[in-house]
Amino acid sequence: MKNSKINAKDLILNVASEIFSRFGVFKTSIDQIARESHKSKSSIYYHFKNKDEIFKSVVEKEIEQLEDEIRKSINNQDTMKGKLKSYIITRMKSLRELENIYAALTEDYLTHYDFIKHIRKIYYKNELEIIRNILETGIKKGIFIVTDIDSTALAIVIALKGFEHSLVLRNYTTKLETTIDIFLDILFNGLNKKLKENISSQ
Repeated sequence: MKNSKINAKDLILNVASEIFSRFGVFKTSIDQIARESHKSKSSIYYHFKNKDEIFKSVVEKEIEQLEDEIRKSINNQDTMKGKLKSYIITRMKSLRELENIYAALTEDYLTHYDFIKHIRKIYYKNELEIIRNILETGIKKGIFIVTDIDSTALAIVIALKGFEHSLVLRNYTTKLETTIDIFLDILFNGLNKKLKENISSQ
């Protein structure tokens, strides 16, 4: 009995995720979710109090999926450039596939949800921490010289936001890796130049 309840809840979330991504949370109704999941409305309300709770669960599930994909992609790389590139590409591709979390992170009309504000705050904090850890590792290995890690991490995160509109919203997926390579070349050449200049001045 317990397994059937878990499966039913997962089914509802999977169907709701697809509907939310197609129509948005405001245009989605419990009736739609019930109809497309082949569940009664009473079954929907057995697992969730309302549509907002379903949306919250969908977003939280996608956040977990996104963070898991990012963590695996970074751990599979040995070099600092490889880690950064893998992080950026995985993040961009995942955000394109996980449309509900992308909306939760970017759409202004969702800011009235307290849980959305909390998710954004935690997500951006984690994003900065990932970049910061990569920079710190590069510094320890003598690859980077960075005088202000927090500001550098923030600058990289802000630059990534600029990619999102073109590469995620406009579907420029064929140019993704090329654009990321150019960005990383500029970033790494700048960091390496600072390293050489520091050594030559000593």
